[in-house]
Amino acid sequence: MKLATATVIAVLATSNATFAQQREILDVRAANYIMPGCKQPSTVPEFIQGYCLGMVSILAAAGHPGGTLQVASAAERFCLPKGVNLTQVAQVAVSYIEARPARWHEEFFHLALEAFRAAWPCR
Repeated sequence: MKLATATVIAVLATSNATFAQQREILDVRAANYIMPGCKQPSTVPEFIQGYCLGMVSILAAAGHPGGTLQVASAAERFCLPKGVNLTQVAQVAVSYIEARPARWHEEFFHLALEAFRAAWPCR
């Protein structure tokens, strides 16, 4: 009986740790998951680089003058100046997010959007 109880306790303890690890691993929207693809492209898998650049590209399209993708509300809009390239857009996101380590668990998309609104407000 003691062995059975010990086995159940061990299984439950392991499953809780495994669940916590899986939840952390599956949080692919978090800035701390995506950021390495934005700033250390040669040391991370290509799909993470693509994930970062894809998110940045989508947001840049939202801020492009005359772009077809529009952010939901006027308060969330930003306006990219002409001549800004994708590398510069990514650098703005990285700088903004790196300056806020307490928020790295938040979604990259929302933090990058904040970065772009701060850097390029519409006038």
